Amino acid sequence: CVKPFAAYGAVEAGKEYNTVDISRVQLWNKYLPPYQAAVNAGAATVMNSFNLFEGIPASANSYLVNDILKKQWG
Repeated sequence: CVKPFAAYGAVEAGKEYNTVDISRVQLWNKYLPPYQAAVNAGAATVMNSFNLFEGIPASANSYLVNDILKKQWG
């Protein structure tokens, strides 16, 4: 299981479960490559993180879950 997806290490003030203030470019260039490599290598599951990305919890963030995980990496 690949976890926690995504940008969990970029939380503000180093507080767990906090919001993440990064651009989509930073997300793609810095945080997503290891996750994508794991999925490409055959990881069967991905666990969402607890932080907010673009003000939306990662587990409910359509961009992260639907656009990236399902549509692009599917």
